[in-house]
Order: sequence, then structure tokens, then C-alpha cells
Amino acid sequence: MRCNTLTSSGKIKGDLFREYLRNLQFPGVSQDVVAFDANYDLKSGGYAIVNLQPNTVNDSDTSIDHKEVGYWSNGKLSLKHDQLQQSCKRLRLEVLDWTHPLAIILWIVSLLGAVIIVAFMVVFVTFRKTRVIKATSRELSAVVLGGIFLCYLLPLIYIGTPHAVSCAFRRYGIGVCLSLCFGAIFVKQSRIHRIFNRNQPTTKLPHFIDWKSQLVFTAVIVVLCLLIGVAHMVHVTSTLHKFDKFRGNPLWIPVN
Repeated sequence: MRCNTLTSSGKIKGDLFREYLRNLQFPGVSQDVVAFDANYDLKSGGYAIVNLQPNTVNDSDTSIDHKEVGYWSNGKLSLKHDQLQQSCKRLRLEVLDWTHPLAIILWIVSLLGAVIIVAFMVVFVTFRKTRVIKATSRELSAVVLGGIFLCYLLPLIYIGTPHAVSCAFRRYGIGVCLSLCFGAIFVKQSRIHRIFNRNQPTTKLPHFIDWKSQLVFTAVIVVLCLLIGVAHMVHVTSTLHKFDKFRGNPLWIPVN
């Protein structure tokens, strides 16, 4: 091999090696001469095109087999099963069934947590007129308990076949539940800070510390979270990039 076909590190130059393969001629199994034309296509004869695909005959079989997806013969390419990506095919829907072990563990933990929160709510309502509960801002504490209750129930929507309602809750449920919890805690801490950290001592209470104002501030935080989610959904639109079968670029389909 000539020295100019090697790089400084002693490796074969890729471009020259490719040209050598394109100009290569050799006898095939059937004694036909395997050669390529000016477009680097096979001049005569043919060959099968195969790739690795999962076994679709048996759902429980996870093996991968070589399957023929096309054939090249005398300058013509023949592809099977719409390999040109010119139509859409319905895929098998795989969901987390309610009888799956992971799903069983998920809904048991979720229901157990929800029952514990309900027990706390009963105690909270029963002793709502005591000084301890009054000092904790009953309304905001109830919002926090309600948000935690929804957080425990939220994983249940990820089990079973999805539909429009469950998909909407999946997209915004986590944000709303956490906004209820942390929004109420933030408003409660802000209220305490405004009461006990005033520049001048006075008997007059600050503005907007009543329970109605506190609930309004919490609702504003939750609505702001929803608006951010909607704005993000509108901004991030689904796009489809064209598939170049000659260059072999991947097909990316972002979905929401």
C-alpha cells in the first residue's frame, strides 16, 4: 500500500478506502461479477436487504430476528412494508395495566397515603376551633392538606389506558398539586413575616392578612403555574423532520 494512503497516525484514509471499495470487482457466489456503476449502484445481480427487528408473532417473545425489508436487483430498489416512510401505521398501545405488580404497589401506596391525609383532615376539622389550629391559619393549612391529598391520588392517572381527561391531568396535575402546597406555605410564611417583622411597633395589622386575601394569593400562584404550562404547550409545537433515506438521518417526531 502506498504511503500517501495512510494518515500521520498510520491509519487508512477513509475517503481513499471508500473509493477503493467502490471500484472493487469480484466474483459472487453465483460466479457473477459484482461491480458498481458510476452512481455506485450494483451493475447486475441483486441482494436482499435485512435488518434486526423484534419478534411480533408472539407478544411474550422478546427475541430479535433478521427480517428481509427489501431487495436490490438490476439497479432497482424494492422495499417492503412501506420502508419509504410514506404512510403511518398503527402501533400497539402499551400501557401499565391495573393488574401489573408495579401498578398494584402504586395504587396501594397512593390509597394508603390518601387515607392518612383524610384522617388528618378529620382531626383538623374536629379541633378547628382550638388555639393551635387557629394560629396555623386554618384555611391555608386546609389548602396544604388538600394539595397533599391530590398528590397521593395523582399517580393513579398513570395506570390504565390514557384518554383526553387523564392526559390533561398528567400534564398539569403535578404543577397544580405542588402549587397548592408550596403556594399556600409561601403565602403563610409571608403573612407571618409581615406581622412580626415590622419597622415600627403598632397595633394596626398589615393589609391583606385576612383568610380571604390569603386564599386569593394562593389562587393567583396556582393560576400563574397553569398559564406557564399553557404558554409552554403553545410554544413547543410538534414538528416532523423529513427522512432522508439516502443519508440515513433519523426520523424525529417530538410529541406533547
